[in-house]
Amino acid sequence: MNAYKILKESTCVLAFVLLAWQQEIFAQDSSSNKIEEFIKKSKDPISWLSWGADLRVRDEYLNNVIALNESAPKSEQNWIRIRTRLWSSIKPLTNFAFNTRLTWEGREWTREPYKRGVGSGFDWQDGIIDIFNIKYSEAFGLPLTAIIGRQDMMIGDGWLVGDGTPLDGSRTYFYDAARLTYNLKEQNTTIDAIYIDQSGHNDRWLPPINRLNNYLIEQSEKGVIFYLSNKSIKEANIDAYFMYKHMDAVLANGDNGNLYTMGSRVAGVLYDHWSYRVEGAYQTGRKNKADVDAYGVNTCFAYLFKDTYSNQLRFTFEHLSGDDPNTPDNEQFDQLWGRWTQWSEVYKYNSMIIKESRPLEISNFNRFGPGWSFKPHKKLDFIADYFAVFADESRDPGLPNSSLFGTGTFRGHLVETQLKFKVSEHLDGHLLGEYFFPGDFYAYHDSMIFLRAQLNFTY
Repeated sequence: MNAYKILKESTCVLAFVLLAWQQEIFAQDSSSNKIEEFIKKSKDPISWLSWGADLRVRDEYLNNVIALNESAPKSEQNWIRIRTRLWSSIKPLTNFAFNTRLTWEGREWTREPYKRGVGSGFDWQDGIIDIFNIKYSEAFGLPLTAIIGRQDMMIGDGWLVGDGTPLDGSRTYFYDAARLTYNLKEQNTTIDAIYIDQSGHNDRWLPPINRLNNYLIEQSEKGVIFYLSNKSIKEANIDAYFMYKHMDAVLANGDNGNLYTMGSRVAGVLYDHWSYRVEGAYQTGRKNKADVDAYGVNTCFAYLFKDTYSNQLRFTFEHLSGDDPNTPDNEQFDQLWGRWTQWSEVYKYNSMIIKESRPLEISNFNRFGPGWSFKPHKKLDFIADYFAVFADESRDPGLPNSSLFGTGTFRGHLVETQLKFKVSEHLDGHLLGEYFFPGDFYAYHDSMIFLRAQLNFTY
């Protein structure tokens, strides 16, 4: 499949959205209300049981994914991802809930796949239980919530805690963890205490379905997180945290060691139209037989027009320190459990495939640039961003795969556009396009393209 074909498919999806708009499918009438009422009743058939399901279909296209060189084999990639999930919540007692979710995602490769190298076709992958926990609300008569077991978890903006399973992409995000949240309502403060025990392999705690040889992360990890969040001041919501991560490698590129990360996040709204968030963290410890001395910063400032179309303009800056080969210490900032596509799909693929780092991992890195978003309709969102991307230092020629890198520090230009739509509570999707134009940090300079059309059905 080439770019023309996926663009044609994306256009068909957009045409469907516009047709739905034209026919006022977005509007609620009596028949749709009856359907909604039936769905709600069927999902809560009895007082102590609720359930649900969803189906996500993605058509993803990448061009120039190998070494930023269009002449490289398998440079053009296309696949269709089909993810289904089924979940339930059983509440045998007041304030107790037992939650489960089963997830499976297969892929139809319409171009010769980069990973498998066995030609096009359907890859069934494996099914996995990605939620399996007990939730105890108002525990012991206190404003305390306890969640014990496998669970999804995102803290703050997900900068350091967003995905516990980076090697399976966006199929799952779970953590095997125990989380206690104490809510001091009168002080507008919450305190989280979290213990994480994450296995690199997918069958340590619960058996997968279909195959047993997949890895979810390059090392087994144990971690402790203390996170305090205070929202007393509208203009300055303040978070402070301490995170500890212990690592034992299970793959050749896995890490060993102990990391200690201390940081803070401040966010708020100023003068009714300005919003901001600023987060910074310092990291120490020992990783792969070297002392760690690293830091990271992530910021965004936005102007909210608060007009008919909800226009917003923003400016983003992020810095992640990189390792200096001229010192015995390791200055590479580790994003802990933040290895997911927070701000780009195409650039995360790029850093992985040209072997600068592991999947969804990056350092020695700066990005900054403007963005714009607005709502042309109450069911539509348009988002556009530009980032200039730099490295603090050029790639050390003594590191592996040096032939793929140049001698400069400019990584390149990244342009992103996205149209999100929501037809109803049960159908939504988006069209996404990202374009990366490499700079002199790389040896090859062919532009890289990522396109995606997505539909998501929820019951």
